[in-house]
Amino acid sequence: MEEGHVPDIAHGQVRQSQWAPGAAEMRRFLGGIKWSAKEQIPLTAFRCPSCGYVELYAPLVEPG
Repeated sequence: MEEGHVPDIAHGQVRQSQWAPGAAEMRRFLGGIKWSAKEQIPLTAFRCPSCGYVELYAPLVEPG
């Protein structure tokens, strides 16, 4: 498996996709979804060079 990442493009910026706990909750007036920056975990992607299968991982975060 080859390690990689999934770029996330929004508002002219490119960032690494992240995992967030819980179900997505829509915002009523501003659009998009509610989220908390402190709860985000960057995703690492792995791709099989033979078949193209991709797995995403949110590595464990050390408390502290």
